[in-house]
Amino acid sequence: MIKIVSVFSSLLDSVDCLAVHYGIMEGDRGYYVIKLESPRAGMLLKSREGLPVSLVHAGLGKCLLAYQHPEVRERILPTLDYTPESPTSITTPEALRAELAKIRLQGWAFDNSEGEADIRCVAAPVFNAQHELLGAISIVGSVLKFNDDAIPEVVSKVKQCALSIERSIST
Repeated sequence: MIKIVSVFSSLLDSVDCLAVHYGIMEGDRGYYVIKLESPRAGMLLKSREGLPVSLVHAGLGKCLLAYQHPEVRERILPTLDYTPESPTSITTPEALRAELAKIRLQGWAFDNSEGEADIRCVAAPVFNAQHELLGAISIVGSVLKFNDDAIPEVVSKVKQCALSIERSIST
């Protein structure tokens, strides 16, 4: 666990962000397990360790759901709350299903202010040596810092962090 927190801290220090999260699936729900806030963050986020994470409106949650077995995903999709939280929120199971397919194809998830106004998030899955999903890591930033030009670099750093966690787990 100390190695993982160290990797999170490195990510937190390398990107001008608000926070870094690690989440897991337990049953049919996602949960925040670790949250490190940036000392530079000028706003409070709703996320807290131990609280559920939205599988519809959060990059972390969408990433966790995207990598579930297909039958698990399909069982969960109709049970979720699709009430919009912002103008960019996903509002139907069909739209979420398409988003989850995109996440699996590109290897990372994006939250474009879907759960909180003016907040963006990039998330990447963390797998064990057998390529089973352990959890996901996400980094959260303001739309000003995580603008369209900055997203590719943020994605690269989050995916590298996920790989570092995978390596640290397997050693």
